[in-house]
Amino acid sequence: MSLKAGQTICNGKYKILELIGEGSFARVGKAEEPGFGHRLVPIKELKREQFSAQELNGFERRFQQEVLVSGFLVCDFVRRRQYESQVFSD
Repeated sequence: MSLKAGQTICNGKYKILELIGEGSFARVGKAEEPGFGHRLVPIKELKREQFSAQELNGFERRFQQEVLVSGFLVCDFVRRRQYESQVFSD
């Protein structure tokens, strides 16, 4: 699969708006999540077609770690902003 504008993925959960970057490892697209207030999200697609099965195994592990870390970063930012709005709104 290759990310294309207008395409929906994950059973319609995300709609690709545009391809915003591509490297030797993956493609990154800007997408919206219609079921979650049309928020904008990055979608990263591993370029599976150009790697051996052994290489893919290592890349997939790194890819999963990246997903987990980015989730913590977003959640931490949201928690900080919620805390700041509570503290400074009084």
